[in-house]
Amino acid sequence: MPWGNDDYDNAIYKVIGQDLAKLSQCADVFSPMSYNLICSRDSEWIISLNRQVSSRVNRAVWPIVQATDEPRKMSAQEYAEVLKAGLSGGSSGIVVFNTEAALEPGKWQAQKDIFTHKE
Repeated sequence: MPWGNDDYDNAIYKVIGQDLAKLSQCADVFSPMSYNLICSRDSEWIISLNRQVSSRVNRAVWPIVQATDEPRKMSAQEYAEVLKAGLSGGSSGIVVFNTEAALEPGKWQAQKDIFTHKE
């Protein structure tokens, strides 16, 4: 879940039951579902979430960021910001949801530029 300790009175632990410290004993990678548009957040939220998770686990953090146009259209520029945010804040990788949306011409070029450091 893409919640921090301060979200919904620590619901990540109280409701969902995700204890990141305990999970880090058996998980190699943590991938918070950082779907900024679906969660009505901006790209800075992704960086903050990466920092929170990274500070609580001694494991790789690869956030899952959205490329999909849900609940509204995401521009190629906005997608580039999301990718940059996903690669910041303690992240050592990134997962993109979903491939079909990431292959749209403008998004594909933004992704290609960022992943090859030609931004």
